[in-house]
Amino acid sequence: MERKNIFWNAGIFLTLSTVALLPIKAIATEEEKVNELPNVDLDEPTPTEENLSVEISTYKENNNSSALSNYETKVVTNDYHNKNIDTQYSISSDLSNLNLIKRDLVIPANNLLAQAINNQNQAQLNPLEPNVPVIPKELPSVPIPEETPEQKPEQKPEDESQLTPEENKKILRTLMRNLLDNSASRYPFLVNTSDKLIIDPRNFQHLKFDFYSQFSFDLDKFTAGNRFQEGEFNDLTIKSANISYYPDDEQFYWVLDGNRVVIETEGRHFNVGYQGRSNQQKIRQIGKVSTVFSGMQSVFGLPIVLQDLVGNINFNDVNIISGAGEIVLPPGASLADNASFNFNITRSDGSFIQKFIPINDTRKATTNALEGGGSLFSNLDATNALRFLQFFPTVNLQPLLNNGVKLEIGSIIPRENLEAAGLTLGDFFTKEGYAFNAPISSSPGIKTLQLDQSDNNDIVAVLTNPFLTREQRDFHYLNSLMWYNLGQQNPEIATLNIIEPQNLDWYRYTLSWSHNRTLLHYDPEKIKLNYLNVFANPGLSITTNQWKNTDFNQTKNASLGLIFGSVFNVINPGNLNETISEAKKKYNNLQPLATLNTKATSQQRRQMNQRLNDTLNYGNTNSNLSQVSGSYTFASNITPDSSLLLQLRTGLYKRSVQFMEQTIEPWTPETPVVIDFVRPIDLGPILYTGVNIPTNLTQINAPETFEVTFIRGETSDGKVLFDQSYVFNNLANLFTAVPFLGPGKIYDSYFGRIKLSTFRQRDIQTSSYAGNLFLPAVELTASGSINNFSYALSAGTWFNLFPDSAPMIDNNLGKLIPNITEESSIGGMLKFAAKVDFTNIFYDEKKQWHTIIANSPFFSLSYNTNHNSLNLSGISLGHIFQFVKPDFNITVYPVFSYTPQMLNSNVKSGNFGNIGTFFLFNFSHNVGFNVNGSISFGNPSYYQIEATYDMIRDQEIGTFTIGPYYTNYSLATVRGFESQAEDPHNGMIFRYKSPNSGLVINSRLGHNDFGFRGQLNMEFNF
Repeated sequence: MERKNIFWNAGIFLTLSTVALLPIKAIATEEEKVNELPNVDLDEPTPTEENLSVEISTYKENNNSSALSNYETKVVTNDYHNKNIDTQYSISSDLSNLNLIKRDLVIPANNLLAQAINNQNQAQLNPLEPNVPVIPKELPSVPIPEETPEQKPEQKPEDESQLTPEENKKILRTLMRNLLDNSASRYPFLVNTSDKLIIDPRNFQHLKFDFYSQFSFDLDKFTAGNRFQEGEFNDLTIKSANISYYPDDEQFYWVLDGNRVVIETEGRHFNVGYQGRSNQQKIRQIGKVSTVFSGMQSVFGLPIVLQDLVGNINFNDVNIISGAGEIVLPPGASLADNASFNFNITRSDGSFIQKFIPINDTRKATTNALEGGGSLFSNLDATNALRFLQFFPTVNLQPLLNNGVKLEIGSIIPRENLEAAGLTLGDFFTKEGYAFNAPISSSPGIKTLQLDQSDNNDIVAVLTNPFLTREQRDFHYLNSLMWYNLGQQNPEIATLNIIEPQNLDWYRYTLSWSHNRTLLHYDPEKIKLNYLNVFANPGLSITTNQWKNTDFNQTKNASLGLIFGSVFNVINPGNLNETISEAKKKYNNLQPLATLNTKATSQQRRQMNQRLNDTLNYGNTNSNLSQVSGSYTFASNITPDSSLLLQLRTGLYKRSVQFMEQTIEPWTPETPVVIDFVRPIDLGPILYTGVNIPTNLTQINAPETFEVTFIRGETSDGKVLFDQSYVFNNLANLFTAVPFLGPGKIYDSYFGRIKLSTFRQRDIQTSSYAGNLFLPAVELTASGSINNFSYALSAGTWFNLFPDSAPMIDNNLGKLIPNITEESSIGGMLKFAAKVDFTNIFYDEKKQWHTIIANSPFFSLSYNTNHNSLNLSGISLGHIFQFVKPDFNITVYPVFSYTPQMLNSNVKSGNFGNIGTFFLFNFSHNVGFNVNGSISFGNPSYYQIEATYDMIRDQEIGTFTIGPYYTNYSLATVRGFESQAEDPHNGMIFRYKSPNSGLVINSRLGHNDFGFRGQLNMEFNF
């Protein structure tokens, strides 16, 4: 495989050189400074009022935390509390913060495997089918064994000064913030509840940040010829943006007497997310109904029969003596009527003949002369001189030209003209009422080609007169052919765009206010924890296209689901509000935090806290909702070995749809009938040439005439030498002009065609939408665990106030068009997930662990009552294998997905019965070297591989990571969904993380023959 790209070559060289040359110690992270403030959590006793100031001045780290912190510095570089495995960018699965009992590796399903939505570019509304295996969003946690904490004697200050109330309140506030932050770092889902869209409890770091933001940009630019669509296009620029703000004075943590812990968090949240794409185009349909006249005619000029002109003369005993003369007339002169030729002829025997020939005008017998063809040969002496054979009868269509109509394309023919010609058009679409009835105007046969000598002077005019004007020729032409009407044709529909297709990208803007209230109650006698939580996250949602167009139906649907969350603001189970008020009163009065006095040890409380956090996380991950607007945990039972939570949730349920709507205007009235086509006229004329024939040789009765001539000679001085006159009796020498065929066209055959049409039109506006709908939903969730077995079951229902509506769509045609999805007003959903975590830890002779092997098989089932090609029900089965060493770890992650027909009745899909296979691999070393790869098997198969290295890891500068990647596919938002297609390209990965995680940049920049590929994710917190 050729790697011509500069990113790839530079990245390979830079990565390998750095790994080989730089010493590990120069790159490894230095030991972090220990926070001087107390690191107290739910698992340990809290300081009392008497030793509050002493604790703050002397307490640096609890025993457990201290031991683990020292241990992690020696073993594995610390990164995040939970690792996101993102196959689009990296698979960062370094060992997580080892002061946690378990390590959660989060794997967003949308990043593990690209959506395999069929990318078909042929038509606007081809069916779409996702092929995404159901993948658990989190890897099972790997417990890291704890070292026995070293017991240190408690140090007391030498001088304990008296503090003012303001100083005490400030110290108490600092203590509370530390308690909240420490608990959030260990048990993020216990402290803060996720809404599955904006709020990520793992990012909540109260000591560091109040403001959190994440932005995702897509920089792809595809040139012409790519596999997604024919033309050049840019992918979406902004894919999503999250902004959260947690005011410092609205976050609260307190320990009350009675083993009660109160936690309250409040925030404001804003999200922008891509929802889908609409397409609009307006076309005009022009219907045309035509009727065609097809005509034919053949004519043949017959030669002159000499016997008919010269009588019974024996032509075998005729001596022909011929002579010729020529008269050349100057320009503008005309031949006199008495023009003649005088020939003096000497025979071969010496005898002399004088011939006087008066000229009979031959032009009257010639086609191309006004006196001949121009006069329809009406000047001929003979009335039977021209004969022709007419092969077909004629039908007269001359009434079509009534009222001044011209025989040319575009001429409008009044309906009365059609009726006069015997034509009646029927209904535009059914043809009912059509009729044509026109009589025969002349019969075929041998006829005389002279005016008024046959039964059709029109065909005579066409065959004889080359001087006809266009209008005259068109008129005679319509009565010269045998016209047939081919009937009324079926309507022809032509479609043209009057508004070019317009694509609009739709985004959903969400604004919400979260209020999370939690009460933990540790049973004083039993090893049991009771969890009570009410999470309210009401808000508003707006679906808009860059604020130019707003879809109010989708705005109402999504806003209703978010407004449901306001109900949880007024819920007060178990006097939760009074308990929080009691805790705040103690805080304001500078009263000390109570201590936890339970039969359960701190280790058991820690186990219960961790199990509760894992159960909340697992239940949240396997919820059907895409955004949670409120939840109420109304039953719980937590022990170190088991857990059970029952929750009521409201929020939004996401469904993928492909809608289409058409607004069809009625057909306009019929236009007047117009001439749509006329074949050029090419019938006649038949060419004749005039020749003088002696009249006495014909049967023509010519009048007796006399001709005179004389000859006179004179000298130059006027003396007459001779003057002789002659008188001729011209009876025997009189000539008549007779037309003879040729030269040129002597026969003709012609097929005529006239097409008459009428039109109607209508405008059609077509709107389509492919993307997501966010619908109000209510869900009941049961999640829990027994030892190493975890499960989550969620069932609920969703509502759609506008089932036929989507952006730019008001009336979906899903019931009429097979490829269009159909939605209902109400539906149900069900999801079940289960996993088992098996962990084996191996120790050395010093009782220090050296190897951890974890196996986690899992199963998932998703079902919805309104399944279609875009919302399929399916099952998935997978296994996660993790091999952990103190300095590196390996993760192998196969997943198999299956979409059975029995769960998707009445859905036509090509994926039923096929097993989708996905495989992920990750290797991570504590020096900062990572190798990640993934492959999705199919036809075709998609894969990618990347290698990154932490070039710089410094507590003051931050962490800078670089490395090359290669993949054979791309994702592009072409039709409202992220479509996947073969698109081999390579490039470089660049990452940066500031020392306090206030700025995180994750990018990849690449290129191939079809343009630039780029993605950028940013986190900015302060």
